[in-house]
Amino acid sequence: MLLTPMELYKVLNTLGINVKVKSEAEILSSLTPLLSQHGFFLVIGDDKDILFNEREDGEVIVETFTRGKADAKSKTDEILNILNIENGFLDSILNDAIKQSKKGIFPFEDPLLTEKGAILTRALIDGFGGEKGRGLYVHSVLVSAIKTVCPEQDIRLHKTDWVDGIGMRVIDKKCISAWFNSRNLGVKMNSDGVFMTRSLAVDIPYVPSFPPKIKGPKDEWLELISGIQFGEIDPESALRALLFGAHIRNIKFDNLVDSIFELCSRFDENPSQVFDIIHKHIYQRKNGGSRLLEIALHSFVQICFEEGYEIPTIGKTSLMAPIKPMRSPDKKAGDVGDIQFRHESFIDEKGSRYIVYAIDAKYGKSISDYEIDRLLTHLSDEDTPQPHLTNFDFVGLDKPCINAKKTHLFNQPNFPDIRAISLREFVREIDPNDLLSIKWFKRYVSMLSTQNLGYGQVTEITTDWLISLLTLLEGYSGYQI
Repeated sequence: MLLTPMELYKVLNTLGINVKVKSEAEILSSLTPLLSQHGFFLVIGDDKDILFNEREDGEVIVETFTRGKADAKSKTDEILNILNIENGFLDSILNDAIKQSKKGIFPFEDPLLTEKGAILTRALIDGFGGEKGRGLYVHSVLVSAIKTVCPEQDIRLHKTDWVDGIGMRVIDKKCISAWFNSRNLGVKMNSDGVFMTRSLAVDIPYVPSFPPKIKGPKDEWLELISGIQFGEIDPESALRALLFGAHIRNIKFDNLVDSIFELCSRFDENPSQVFDIIHKHIYQRKNGGSRLLEIALHSFVQICFEEGYEIPTIGKTSLMAPIKPMRSPDKKAGDVGDIQFRHESFIDEKGSRYIVYAIDAKYGKSISDYEIDRLLTHLSDEDTPQPHLTNFDFVGLDKPCINAKKTHLFNQPNFPDIRAISLREFVREIDPNDLLSIKWFKRYVSMLSTQNLGYGQVTEITTDWLISLLTLLEGYSGYQI
C-alpha cells in the first residue's frame, strides 16, 4: 500500500486523529488497523520516504529513507571497479557454480541460499520469457552482485536521490547488462540495460509496497531483495543460483532450437505451407504477437536481399537497418517504423539517420489518426529530419483497418506513399511462387534463437515462443488459412 502525505493525512482524519500528528511513533500507533490489513505501507514525502512494515513475528519496523543529493559517486565507482567485465567477477561466480555442479554440489541446494531463496531464484529464472520477466531476472543479478561486493549497501535505494542510494543504472549498463550481452547465456538486453523499463526507474525504493506494474514474478523479485537486504538470504549464494539457472536454461534452449531445425525438413517438398505455419505461430497471441510479426517481416526481407530479390517500392538495396530492440526510443533517435531501409546518405548520428522506406508492424491494431500524427511528427521534426522517406507500409498479420480521418494525406505531394497491407500480400508481391519460403522459415527460427547473422539480434527471452513453435510443428498435419 502506497500513501502520499496528503493521503496519509486523510487516513488519519478518517481514524479521528489530528492531522498535526507527525511523529513516526504516533503515526505507527495510530495506523495499527492498516498494518493489520496490509502488513506494510509506504509514505512518499518530499524530504524522506517512510516504510512501515509488520514482520511475521508481529514486530513493526519503521524505516526512513532520507532524500537528498549525497556524494554517492565514490561508492558507485567502487562497485563499478569490482564488477567491471574485465575483472571477470561474474564469470568466476558462474564458473565456480558449474564446477561445483559437476561434483554434485548444486547452487539451489546451498544452505546459505535457504529454501526460500531457492524458491525465489527459481521463480525468477523460470519467470522470464518473451516480453516479460527478463528485466526482473537481470535486476535480481544486479542487486545480488552489489550486495555481494558491498554488503553495507542498501539495495533498495537505486538512485542517488536518496542519501544512502547509489547509481544502479550505470552499474547495470556497464557491468551487468553489458556482461549478459557479451556472453552466450540466452539473455540479451537493450544496451541501456534494465532501467530502460521505466517501472524499475521510478523514484520509489524497492520495498514490498513498490507500486508500479511489472510483467513477470514481481512478488518474488521484491521478496528476494528484502531477503538479501535483511541478511536472510546470502547474496553470493543467490547470485550463483541465478547465473547457474541461466546456464542450464541456455543448454535446454540450444536443444530446443536443434529440435525445431530438425522438423524444418518436412516443408522441403511443400514450401507453400511455410506461410501458414508462421501465420499460425503469430495469430491471436495476447503477448508477443507484435514482436513476432516484426521478426517475421525482418527475416523475410533479409532473405530477399541475400537472394537478390527486389523490394517493389524501392528495388534492390543492401542498406537494410538491423532489427531494433524492443522499446527503442524512435522519436529521440529519429527512427521511423519497425523495419527500415536506409538512404545512401545515412550516417549513424542523430539528424542524419535517413530512411528511404520503412515498415511498421501493426498487430491487431487499426491505423488511427494517432499513427498518422506520429509519422508526421517524425517527418517534420527539425532535429531528426527524414527528407528522403518515399514509402511507408503498415503491414499487419491481416490487412490493418484504416480508422483515421487524415487518410487524405496518403496521396499528398511531398509526402511518402503509404499503404496498409497484410503479411500475405507483402510476401506474395515479392515471392509469389514460394521460392524463398524454406530459407525464410529457417531465418525466422534463427532470429528466434537469438542468432546474429549481421542483421542485429533479438534480445528478448524467446524460449516460450520457440516452445510454442515446436508444439505447432509436432502437431502439424497441413492446413490452409
